[in-house]
Amino acid sequence: TKLRNDSMLSFKSFIKEYKVEMPAKGSGLGVSREDMPQVEAKDYDAYIRYLKNRKITLTQGEMNPDDLKPIQKDFHKGGVERALDKMITAIKNGEKFKPIIVSKDNYVIDGHHRWIAHKNARMMIPVMKSNVNMNKLLNVTHDFPQVKYKEIGTNKVIKK
Repeated sequence: TKLRNDSMLSFKSFIKEYKVEMPAKGSGLGVSREDMPQVEAKDYDAYIRYLKNRKITLTQGEMNPDDLKPIQKDFHKGGVERALDKMITAIKNGEKFKPIIVSKDNYVIDGHHRWIAHKNARMMIPVMKSNVNMNKLLNVTHDFPQVKYKEIGTNKVIKK
């Protein structure tokens, strides 16, 4: 993942010097975390096949997080900090980041906390972008058999 040109701080400096900025209350479309579908990385291959059977494709790439829009209304600072920690570890180990799932119209379907982490770090974010709009992708994702729903702040699965 590439750093955007406007920031060349080390992560240690970033974490010590900057306050993690969270989206403003009400900046999303108003869907609570508990109602947002979560697709685990281990289920991505099945998810991609599931979408393909419904004539929906995902294209991998990178985007500027400033070009993305949230659906979720609830955000947990600890979740963003954990995402930043995972970013640091991945960079140190030369690992790839888990991509977020994005609709054709640039809404984050899965990966809101990773999106906020990349936005704060001023880094491009890996995405799997669909060929359908947010409403269609969100509805189909809700119906994916392996989708999970998690409690905000704890990551505890509350329904499957």
